[in-house]
Amino acid sequence: MSTSIDQAEVSAVPAIERRGTPRQPLLQRCLVWPPGAAGTEGWRCIAHNISPQGIGLSLPCPVRPGTILRVEAWGLPGAPVLLARVVFTKPLGFLWLGGCELLFPLDPASLRGWLLGRLDWLP
Repeated sequence: MSTSIDQAEVSAVPAIERRGTPRQPLLQRCLVWPPGAAGTEGWRCIAHNISPQGIGLSLPCPVRPGTILRVEAWGLPGAPVLLARVVFTKPLGFLWLGGCELLFPLDPASLRGWLLGRLDWLP
């Protein structure tokens, strides 16, 4: 009898879900402003998932946990501007993935406003 854990068994264990509400897949262009950003245009980012409690973003650089970002959907006038606190960032190729919690949870209508975009930009 072996007491070692097979690597396939470890890989099969799902990661811990930290959100209290389900994530919705998303592929939405957005503008993100870090604190103290000057000018009229923020970072060009992509939101890749959203829930009433949080949002996942691609970011151009690492951002410290606790930083408050202003997030505005591009081309979705019904989507409200979000204030999001960075929980983590991790590198992925030439960009950084960021997980953020929303300062003000989204009601169903506001969430729908963010979900009106396409899931695929290709025709």
